[in-house]
Amino acid sequence: MSTLYLHIGTSKTGTTSLQNFLAKNKETLLNENIFYHYIKGESSSCISLPYLFINDDSFSWYENMHNVKTSDDRIELRKRIKNNLINEFNRFPNHNWVISSEHIFNMCFEKEPIKNLSVFLSKYFDNIKIIIFVRDQLDYFLSSYSTQ
Repeated sequence: MSTLYLHIGTSKTGTTSLQNFLAKNKETLLNENIFYHYIKGESSSCISLPYLFINDDSFSWYENMHNVKTSDDRIELRKRIKNNLINEFNRFPNHNWVISSEHIFNMCFEKEPIKNLSVFLSKYFDNIKIIIFVRDQLDYFLSSYSTQ
């Protein structure tokens, strides 16, 4: 097994730049035994991982992207995402992994989703290191306001 470096954001801290860098250098990282997980075509962020564990409407935009109309569609999408992740975990079991998703930070306010995420990931990784970037509150507010 290996180490997972789980970058959880927060937003407005250079997350997108980091994700773009990791995606652009995926092959170089792979040569160094580091696998950067993301789904091409969605973004360089791993949106699907937190989606598996959040059961509220905060991911309705993600479901719309995947044409989810019913609860059966939701179950099928989550099953497909989970199977894809497990297949990738099994393809690169001896690599260190990087997963980046600022959406995981939004899970921090509820105990159950975080616990379920931890149990799921612990099956595939010996070590899980959490990486979080924070920003001065005033700078964060001004940056958030200017992008709206």
